Amino acid sequence: MIKGIQNLSREDIELKVIEVIEYFRKEILDHPCATPILEFVQQLQKEDKIIIDLTKDLGNTNKGIKIVGLFNLKPRGIYIDRSLINDNRFNFTLSHEIGHLVLHRKLTFKQEEYEGIQDTEYDMISGKHILKTDRDWIEWQANYFGSAFLMPKQTFIEAVRQIQDRMGIIRNQGMIYLDNTSSSIRDFKHIKGELKKIYMVNVTNIEIRLNDLGILNDQRLKNVNHISRLFREE
Repeated sequence: MIKGIQNLSREDIELKVIEVIEYFRKEILDHPCATPILEFVQQLQKEDKIIIDLTKDLGNTNKGIKIVGLFNLKPRGIYIDRSLINDNRFNFTLSHEIGHLVLHRKLTFKQEEYEGIQDTEYDMISGKHILKTDRDWIEWQANYFGSAFLMPKQTFIEAVRQIQDRMGIIRNQGMIYLDNTSSSIRDFKHIKGELKKIYMVNVTNIEIRLNDLGILNDQRLKNVNHISRLFREE
């Protein structure tokens, strides 16, 4: 049993992200740009005395799954496995752990559970959990926070519009309509590539954010043949 979990909606977390960014550097919200996450954790170290360690091998869970991030409650600390340095998963993993710090620092666990929150790559893939357990909910919240912190809603939507404008896409700017045509797939790939360069995240993070914000209208999901292919994919 985990005590202290708040019932947070997506909107609640978006507002909390804005609060944190404005505390850190409010100009991040002025235009599309990457959140300077390493500068943020340096500030946490200096001003809030949070332990930040990016050098350790965090090992595996008791089920043998690699731990890529860890948030420790007492003393408060964020740890990222050293294998993620220079990896495109690093920024999101660090942002996810910041989400735990912001949203879950007052949680209490039974002593026999764990003193810290261990995260595997599986924990950080949205859509993989059925949100039933306390652990499911805190991981969903940290995932959503991490995504919104790296890709703030207001600048992310503006970035999509700007990219579409440069591409000559005039209708329905701020929305992406995707179907099975080669031109649609090509445009979608280009938009994701541009967003990746702006926000310094990987394509999976971008696709999740597009879906979370309702920006992506994927018409391929309505195609029966496309659905049948999904079941054959590994």
